[in-house]
Amino acid sequence: MNCKLHINVNQGEIVAEGPEVFVMQVYQDFKDKLRFSPAGQVSGDSDPKNETGDQQGETQKQISNKNTKPSAPKKQSNPSAKSQLQVVSEFSSGEQGKRFLAETKKYEIPKSHQKKVTLFVYIMKQIGVKNISVNHVFTCYRLLTEKTPLNLQQAIIDAKNKNMWVVNDSWLDLKTHHKGDEMVEHDLIKANNK
Repeated sequence: MNCKLHINVNQGEIVAEGPEVFVMQVYQDFKDKLRFSPAGQVSGDSDPKNETGDQQGETQKQISNKNTKPSAPKKQSNPSAKSQLQVVSEFSSGEQGKRFLAETKKYEIPKSHQKKVTLFVYIMKQIGVKNISVNHVFTCYRLLTEKTPLNLQQAIIDAKNKNMWVVNDSWLDLKTHHKGDEMVEHDLIKANNK
């Protein structure tokens, strides 16, 4: 289920959209940042002149914080960043991985990540992979030594929302929509395999 979070702390704004787990993690990180940083002080902000607890230095810091524009909030960590995705070893080193590589030779590998994601899900569905997850798609990128998108989940969301090629009712059970099947079968299949 997709969720959306919009926080506007006097135009600082944080916007998160995606699976409920991701949005809740962004919200929790935001709450933790608020809880652990003193009011009116940017975290990591220190005044070397004020090490002794000098009252004048503290007052000067408060005045300078009031006169400056609030800085833009730091981007929250993304659960689909490359470092958090994992190769599905049963798929990559097993029989299905070999069948996946053999099947991909029948198709042109597209340049757009939306089409790549759709092609990968389509092929995995054809060879009988059950419960196709984001990590399975990531594994396909690795098997073909293709560059992974910065935000793989967003590429899947775009393939779903912009083109209706992928259905992701659950991030653990990706499927292709019939429009995605048609795109692969008509646009990506090599001429000698038609």
